[in-house]
Formats: sequence, structure tokens, C-alpha cells
Amino acid sequence: MKRILLGFALISTVSFGQQTINSVQDGDFFAFGTWDCFCLPADGDTVNVNHDLNMNFGIPYTMGMITVNASGSLSDGGVDKDIYINGGQFVNFGTVNIDGFWLDSGSVYNSGTMILDSLLTQGDFINDGQINVFDFAHDQNATFENNSILEITNNFNNQGTFLNNDLMTVVNDASICNIQTMDALFFNEGTLCVENDFAVCSGDTLSGAGTIYIAAASINDGVVNGTLHINTPSGAFGLNTGTVGPSVTFGTDACGLSTDLSEAKQWDLFPNPANNVIISSEQNIEYVIYDLSGKLLKSAFTINGSVDVSNLSTGAYLIEMTNKAGTVETKKFMKN
Repeated sequence: MKRILLGFALISTVSFGQQTINSVQDGDFFAFGTWDCFCLPADGDTVNVNHDLNMNFGIPYTMGMITVNASGSLSDGGVDKDIYINGGQFVNFGTVNIDGFWLDSGSVYNSGTMILDSLLTQGDFINDGQINVFDFAHDQNATFENNSILEITNNFNNQGTFLNNDLMTVVNDASICNIQTMDALFFNEGTLCVENDFAVCSGDTLSGAGTIYIAAASINDGVVNGTLHINTPSGAFGLNTGTVGPSVTFGTDACGLSTDLSEAKQWDLFPNPANNVIISSEQNIEYVIYDLSGKLLKSAFTINGSVDVSNLSTGAYLIEMTNKAGTVETKKFMKN
């Protein structure tokens, strides 16, 4: 039975460690013979999964790094085991097929395939691969960047900062609603398809230059701006106490899941964090910098790929770039 991610019953069978270990054969994640050290992975280790491994217990991690390489996989075999990351890093180039994934703090990078029953993100998560999840809750003080395919087969709620640069589908309800202490921000530069109801709550913001499809009811108590194109059955976006910017347009098209994914937008940005200058792989193109509330701070063109950020205060920002073909993508960066 499907469930919303509320917590984990995790079993830690190992003590702290600070070594690099590699899988040497298919088998159980918590088996001595699986690893080249003939030991068990310990919190703080650098763990490289190169084979198909089963999880008989949940995996808790608070420091160190777990990498699932392209030749590897982690699976709970359908027995509802979870991964809990509270510090450190989790990187997936292969396949992760488990019940729940909880990112409490730290960071996750995915360029492989993740199949999950539930996903809760409270840290920094970048998806350059494919994620299929039943329920997805994105918390405040967290950033999620989707640069590829994200499919949510039930409900989605965003309470933090969320950037969709490619294709995101929600089969049931979606909401941009922070019910805690901060405001939620959703930048849509790609395609967002919601196959049921959609809501933006008071104090929260929906922005960007992409396309949104909403199959059922829509309501806005927050702020909708940018150059979004929003498709609803009636051709109108439900207004309650919210506002819609003058550059937002509306239509009645249905969600087209045949979106050409070959047009996925990718550009590099370094160093990140930055001191005075950011170097972009896109040269001599327009860029816009926002703070995390969506306030416009700067608009200019890159000079030989460089962006001057020397006048920004220490903190987190969003940079939106538009190339010569009109393709728009947004990334998060830190200013030291």
C-alpha cells in the first residue's frame, strides 16, 4: 500500500568509519563479503556501489558519501526499506529502487534512475536523470533542481525553493504552499503537467518562463509572475486573493507528454560558491539574478562567459540565463 513519507524505522548495524570501500560482488549491502574491505559500510565512509545490492535494513547516513555507479543498483526487494541522509552526500549514476528516500540535510545528485514510493527533501537535490515517485514533499530551507524527468504518480507539495528546467508531471494534485514559517518559491522554466488540482498559497510564488498544464481546478492566493504560459480547461487561472503578472499568458491545451527531451537545457556554472566572478559555459548571453524570494537584483549580459557578483551579499541566489535560441534555464549559486 502506498503511503506518504512521514518517517523511517532505520537500523544502524555499524559504527563510524572514514575509509573508502568498494563492492566486489552482487549481494546484501550489509554483508561482509560484498565489500573489498571484508567489513560493513560505516557512517562516514566513502562507499562505492558497483554491483546489484539488496537492502535487508534501512541505510542511515550522516557523513561521508555513498555513490551508486552506473554498473550498480540499490533495491529493497519490495520489502519497504528506506535511505535516510542527514549530512554527507548521496550520488546515483545507476538505479535506486526502494520504498522511501529522506534527505534531511546534505546533498543528493541523481543522473541515473530512482524509483521511490515516497520522497522528502530537506537539503539540496539535483536531478539530471529520471525519478519516478508516488508522493513527493519538498520542505522549506531546501532546494530542488530538476534538469531532466520527474514523474510523481500521486501528490506533490513544495514548501521550499524548486527549479523545474525540463519535464515534470504530477498525476494527482500539486501545490506551492508553505504552511510553516517561510515562503515557497517555484521557478518553472520547462514543462509542468498537473493532471488534477493545482494551488498557489498566500505568500508563495510561482514564476518562470515555461509552460504549465492543469487538468482540473486551479486556485491562486499567492503571486504568479514571469512569462509563464498556463493551460487550463477554461483558459483561465482561478483567482482568489492572489495576483497574476501582466506577462503571464493562458491557453486551453492539454498536457503533451511527447515533449522533446532532446531539447533539455544544460549549462555549467563555476565556481559555486563564488567570491567575485562566476564563469558560465554560455558566453555573451543575457542573465538575470534573483534572491530566493524572487526579487530581481541584476540583469545584464555575460562578458566572455563571466558574471560579476562582487556586489552581492553573502548568501544564496538564483541566476536565470537565456541563450540566443531563447532557451531559459535557472540555477542556484552561493556567494561567499
